[in-house]
Formats: sequence, C-alpha cells, structure tokens
Amino acid sequence: MYRYSLLIVEDDPFVGRVLPRFLRNALGADILCAAVSDPKSAADLGIEYLHTHYPDVVVLDGLDSHCRNVIDAANLLEIPAIVYSGDPDKYRGLGVPVCAKPDHTSLLETIRSILERLETLS
Repeated sequence: MYRYSLLIVEDDPFVGRVLPRFLRNALGADILCAAVSDPKSAADLGIEYLHTHYPDVVVLDGLDSHCRNVIDAANLLEIPAIVYSGDPDKYRGLGVPVCAKPDHTSLLETIRSILERLETLS
C-alpha cells in the first residue's frame, strides 16, 4: 500500500508542531513541515521542499502575500494545494480549496478527498 506524503507550509511554529502530529495520526501519511515564523521564509522553504521532496499534497497557511508563490510552484509540479488559514475569505479565488483554521475536520476531509482522487488516477 502506498504511503502518501504531505508538506505543511506554516508561519506559526506552534501550528507547525501540532498539525503534523494530527495529520500523521489521522492519515498515516509521511509529513514534512516547513514552519518558519516569517511568512516569506516559510514560503521560500516550502517551495524548496516542493522541488526536493515532491509531496502528494501541500497544506499551507495564508502566508500573507507569499501564499500565491507556493501555490504557483505546486501547480507547476502538479501537486494539489490546500490553503488552511484563520482568515479563509482572504484566500478564496486562488483556485485551490480553502479551509478555516482551526477546523481540522474540514481540512482532513479535503485532504482525504484529494488523496482519493489521486488514487483513482494512479
């Protein structure tokens, strides 16, 4: 059985510690986390990890104006992205699913939906 991998890009180190554990336990997936307190640095590290680790899905915080850069990099690599933000309305219209923090249930459902779609494609 294939073990999925997720990349979390986050500018809050606390969320960067809690969210990976939750998703690892809920999904049994391998988790890579780019959690840096500066939004631009988190985005840059996330883009580097996209290119070096090629995860199945990327979950990213809004990261202020740097969110688009991560989404664009993920799109170029054909990696599905999900924005997980405390201000979800700010990020709607980016062409990716948006889930509201701290609603882990909605995020988990969205990830599972994407993983199911990936399974049918393989």
